[in-house]
Amino acid sequence: MTLDSRRSRPPTQSRHRPSELRLLLAAACAAAVVSSSLVGLVLVRTAAVDAGYRVHDRRAALARLRDERAALELERAMLLRPTRLAAEAGRLGLGPVEPATVVAGGAP
Repeated sequence: MTLDSRRSRPPTQSRHRPSELRLLLAAACAAAVVSSSLVGLVLVRTAAVDAGYRVHDRRAALARLRDERAALELERAMLLRPTRLAAEAGRLGLGPVEPATVVAGGAP
């Protein structure tokens, strides 16, 4: 190949044209933005689902505590009934006090 024949042929470009590079860079940036947006969306959705499970667990715990409190209040009411207290006092040997045995505090 002579020098003249090399000059007559158009030079081959091994690189992309600047407009192709800009297009490629814009496409890469767009893909990065879309990918990061989708990852962010997945993270937000996962956090929302996790919060939902925590709310459900707390509501279930609150229901259990309300049931337990109602049971304890019922048991307390049963234990403080006057008839039950009188029966328990009789079983322990306690009885009504006679007025003559009561001494006022500080009196001889």
